[in-house]
Amino acid sequence: MNYFVEFLKKTSNDLSDDDEVLIVKKIMENMDHLYELNLDDLAQMTYSSSATIIRFIKRLGFKSYSDFKSK
Repeated sequence: MNYFVEFLKKTSNDLSDDDEVLIVKKIMENMDHLYELNLDDLAQMTYSSSATIIRFIKRLGFKSYSDFKSK
């Protein structure tokens, strides 16, 4: 899990899109409960769409939201 947190911190430093920065912030704030959040929950928390979350997850190199959550 520590590797994943460091990965997200590094990723957030490279982001210029405010929406993506908010996504990373909300993921990190809810890291302990991430496995409980479905895609729509995360989209609602970040005031974005499910499609935005999926695009961001894929840009990080994950195949799907489920793949992302399993890390």
